[in-house]
Amino acid sequence: IRAPLFVFMFAEEITRPFLPIYIQGLAEPASDRSLALITSLPMVVFLAIVAIAQPILGSVTERAGRRRSLMTGAALGAAGYVATAFAYELIGLTVARAVTAVGFALVFIAAQGFVIDATDIRQRARGMAVFIGAILVAGLCGPPIGGILAQQIGMSAAFMAAGALA
Repeated sequence: IRAPLFVFMFAEEITRPFLPIYIQGLAEPASDRSLALITSLPMVVFLAIVAIAQPILGSVTERAGRRRSLMTGAALGAAGYVATAFAYELIGLTVARAVTAVGFALVFIAAQGFVIDATDIRQRARGMAVFIGAILVAGLCGPPIGGILAQQIGMSAAFMAAGALA
C-alpha cells in the first residue's frame, strides 16, 4: 500500500504551495468580507469534509472492500483536481475541493483499513509506521516540487498533474 498511498498523497501535497494564490485569483472580495476569509473557504471546506467523513467512511470501506474504496477515492480525487484546474469562480472551486476531500478521506481510510487487515496484532505498529511514513514523505517531497511545477507550467497545469497522479 506504500507506493499507491504515497503517490496519491503526493498529488495533494504538490498543490499546497500555490493553492492560496490560486484561490485568491478566483476570489472576488465583497466589501463586508476580507480577502483572507474568502480565500480560506475552499481550504476549510476540504479539511472539514476530511475530518467529518473519516468516521463514516470506515464502515463504508469495510462493506465495499478496501481496494474498491481506494480506487473510488482515487477517482474522486483525480476528478476534484481536474475540476479545480478548470474552476473559474470560487463556488466551483469550493465544490471541486469538496469532491477532492471525499476522495482524500476515502483513500486515507481505505489504506489505513488495508494495513489493519493485512497485519496481525504483533505487526500492526510496524504496518502503521509504513502507512504514516508514506504520508510524511509525500508531505516533504510534494510542496517543493509543486511550487516548481506551478512556476514552470502554471497552476492549472499543476492541478492537472495532481489529477494524473491521483
